[in-house]
Amino acid sequence: MTSADASGQGILLPRLADPPNIDSLYTVLNAIISKSVLAFASASARNATLTSPIEGQMAWLQDVNVMTQYTGSAWANVLSGGVWTTYTPAWTATTADPSQGSGTKTGKWISYGQMRHVMIQIVLGSGFSMGTGIWRWSLPTAMTGTWVGGTLTLTRPVGQDLSGVLMSGPTSTTVQAVAPGGAGNWINSTIPTPAAGDVLTLSAFLHEA
Repeated sequence: MTSADASGQGILLPRLADPPNIDSLYTVLNAIISKSVLAFASASARNATLTSPIEGQMAWLQDVNVMTQYTGSAWANVLSGGVWTTYTPAWTATTADPSQGSGTKTGKWISYGQMRHVMIQIVLGSGFSMGTGIWRWSLPTAMTGTWVGGTLTLTRPVGQDLSGVLMSGPTSTTVQAVAPGGAGNWINSTIPTPAAGDVLTLSAFLHEA
């Protein structure tokens, strides 16, 4: 094999005049595979298999739907246009937890490179309860990054809508919201005074270290 590939990747390609050699063919195929996008069940499975990755190597993680690339010293997430992953958020309060009653509570998250975007929607139904104390919402268990920020919006069929700013909760796995006016005006069971049919929408962002 005396001819290098035209793409400059350093892969020696067999020529017609080369004698048959299965070891040489293995070397070519292995080099080609290492330049392709590989798929692994998780980061731990990737690391166990690719013990000596090459700079620029790509690997897809199936459990979190994230594309990763080896920088030469570590694996880093890259902008991959991933897909939304659903989860069930916990809606709690400092004293007594609220409940959406017959309404719905849904959550989902997606990765964009180093960013994690979390969306939570709570539709209040009949029999809802506002609980007591400052409201908090849980992030997915996969969220391990540094908190960046986000927004909360209360959409009301009747009455005035309300917006707030999301802030990190007492732990890295929760967020809470503050109403216009600054710290201390935490969104809670009395700010605002919701009604059945109201929709709480949260949009949170984190940065993976």
